[in-house]
Amino acid sequence: MGCGASAPVRRDHWAPNAVHGNKAQGRASSWAPPPPGYAPNQGNVQYVRWQPQGHTAPPPQWLHAGIAPPRGRPQVGPGQRPPYVPFPNFVAPRPPPGRKPLDHGEVSPGHLQPGQKIRPRPQKIRPRPRPRPPRKERYSPPRKERYSPPRKERYSPPRKERDTPPRRDSPPRKERDSPPPSRPETPVVVEAPPERVHVKAATQEMTDVIRSCLKSGTPWDDPDFPAAPKTIDHRGKASNKIEWKRPQALVDNPRLLVHGVSTDDVRQGTLGDCWFLSSCAAIARESKLMAKVIPKDQYLWKGGGRYAGVAHFRFWRFGEWQDVYVDDNLPTVYGNLTYARCSDKNEFWLPLIEKAYAKLNGSYAALIQGHANDALTDLTGGICERFKTGRHEEEVLYKTLLKAQKRGSFMTCSTQSTFDEGSNEGLVSGHAYTITGVEKIRNSGKTHNLLRIRNPWGRQEWKGAWSDGSSEWQRMPENVRQRLGYENKDDGEFWMECGDFCEFYREVTIASLAEHEVVKTDVKSKWDVAQEIGEWEKGETAGGCRNHMKTYAKNPQYLFTLSSPDHFDPEEDDEEDRGTCDVLIGLHQELPKFKGKLEHIGFQVYEVSSPDRVVKLSKSQLWNATPVFMTATYYNNREVTLRIQMEPGTYVIIPTTYQPNREGPFLLRVFTERPVQLRELGELE
Repeated sequence: MGCGASAPVRRDHWAPNAVHGNKAQGRASSWAPPPPGYAPNQGNVQYVRWQPQGHTAPPPQWLHAGIAPPRGRPQVGPGQRPPYVPFPNFVAPRPPPGRKPLDHGEVSPGHLQPGQKIRPRPQKIRPRPRPRPPRKERYSPPRKERYSPPRKERYSPPRKERDTPPRRDSPPRKERDSPPPSRPETPVVVEAPPERVHVKAATQEMTDVIRSCLKSGTPWDDPDFPAAPKTIDHRGKASNKIEWKRPQALVDNPRLLVHGVSTDDVRQGTLGDCWFLSSCAAIARESKLMAKVIPKDQYLWKGGGRYAGVAHFRFWRFGEWQDVYVDDNLPTVYGNLTYARCSDKNEFWLPLIEKAYAKLNGSYAALIQGHANDALTDLTGGICERFKTGRHEEEVLYKTLLKAQKRGSFMTCSTQSTFDEGSNEGLVSGHAYTITGVEKIRNSGKTHNLLRIRNPWGRQEWKGAWSDGSSEWQRMPENVRQRLGYENKDDGEFWMECGDFCEFYREVTIASLAEHEVVKTDVKSKWDVAQEIGEWEKGETAGGCRNHMKTYAKNPQYLFTLSSPDHFDPEEDDEEDRGTCDVLIGLHQELPKFKGKLEHIGFQVYEVSSPDRVVKLSKSQLWNATPVFMTATYYNNREVTLRIQMEPGTYVIIPTTYQPNREGPFLLRVFTERPVQLRELGELE
């Protein structure tokens, strides 16, 4: 047998000293020959890699061993037969360089100290478990029922009122929208809010872009809101049927405005943004107000080298009007506009303002479902109130709507989320409408409170009482029908009585404008506004609500004084409101820039004695004081409002977030009939 590379040695456990010798140094091995008839137990075999390090091997002796490679395959030299092989004296060479080290469990005899030996691992013999006798069943008598006397009711004193906590990570309820079923294409519903696109203001940069396009004759392509799938959906999941086309590729004579802006222009497409389009229809009747949203400096289809493909709009955001520029590339399917359009095919102000609002919010898909109060605020800069029809009596709600119309407010409404089968009377569930008129008529000794409502689809009207062509209108005199502007045509606008309105509609949104916002319009507003911009800073002015009294006094505090009551009108005002002031308070928070969540916000109003106060209410004063008015629930909306009847006096408003140490800027606005001053109180010295 050759002696080149080392080979594993197969060794039985009963002869551990057969290779390495005993403890005595220099003596022969204590090896003993195997008993007669012994056969190696293949189940008790240990492999040892032989790696001598330049010394002479142990003296020759008969080893009960067989030579085998590491994986157990037999390897026997010529003329030899296992298992008894003589082992001659030789000097083994060193292992070749790069040889792998010993595997786990292998031992090199050259690494042992003189007299050291390897002890085999003894086998553990586990006795077989004895079978367990079957368990005897024990008899358990039935349990007797114990008599328990009725528990006496304990008196619990009424709990103190605390600020209602917000719903856990639940977004405010949004209006469900059902787009017309006859449209060919519907975009993907958004699961997460997109990152809002940067909006360019009316800067020198945009002026240079327009001048360059006019000079070259090339229409502008918006790099911030391109004709790409991410413009439809921020995730890039848009239909491959959508093609981007400019208006001149759709019609022969495109115009931004044909005969001005009208409520009848609004037609909804496949996008579920009825909340925005109903708001556009609400303010479309005020041409001067729409002129503020749609400026005159447009570079669209005017001829004479004035075409640059640039549309310019304005939206109100956090106390100021922002300029938004978009190109005139519009999404189409099979050569038709797939989203909003005007009733006149040559008019394009509605699809372009929809695109500008989509750019302001991040994508078209970001407009699927929303709140009409947000759209009305962005289009008017006013303050919005939301009323639940089920919480108000019919007469009270009608007086509120009639008063809002006389004050020049804009109104929208939304239907119930579900209707019983066959009971919708032509209305669309979860859909936003526009209230275009509030009238009271008398006929045959009866008084009828009527509301004129418009569907942004431009079709599918109410089929109940006072609908177009109904018997109620047939009994009305011709002069009454002319005064109300009644027309029997399928244009999406209809009349209905206030009682039916409360049954089928769940919510009303009213947008009130301040006097300085409508001074150049036809709207007559009685409101004057005072506003202040503040900020909640972590560790400084972010104290949280009244549930956190240790830090509550750190919140910003604002003081205002009502010097005299409002003018009392017996026809509009209730007798109980005589000698009071109608006050509308709004707390507005700035939208997060990068997919952030809105905070739950609210405010409390305290009455103080001195109008000359200059420092905040202290912690001890707030601990013993009770708010005269407050928002009962904190909502994570852009703006929370509260309309209250207040007696003349001096008051302090404390705007807060629900949890302390929540940062962000806010805008506090106070709408009153008579001018007031709103000022921030200083810190305690």
